[in-house]
Amino acid sequence: MVLLNIYNEHMLIFVPEYQMDKATFDFAIPSLKLLIEIDSKSYHSSERQKKRDRWKTAVAKENEWTLFRIQPCPKMELKIERAVLEIQRRILRTADAAR
Repeated sequence: MVLLNIYNEHMLIFVPEYQMDKATFDFAIPSLKLLIEIDSKSYHSSERQKKRDRWKTAVAKENEWTLFRIQPCPKMELKIERAVLEIQRRILRTADAAR
């Protein structure tokens, strides 16, 4: 609900399956240089997947993007709130820089 309100107010574009340097991220908000990965515990627990996740984190850093990893869990709502707060901060910084 909060993400939708931010989207409607600021016309953010959420891009699913965002490509960057041969890496595919679950979602991106290009105008904020923000990547979002939804990491299920069962899929992201293998050593192969952990290695791939570290590579994707490195790709994000090399391109100066922020990567949020969210794991479905009882505290998932708090993690989403943290991501929303970061989006709001970036919107404010972008608006201030444009003035």
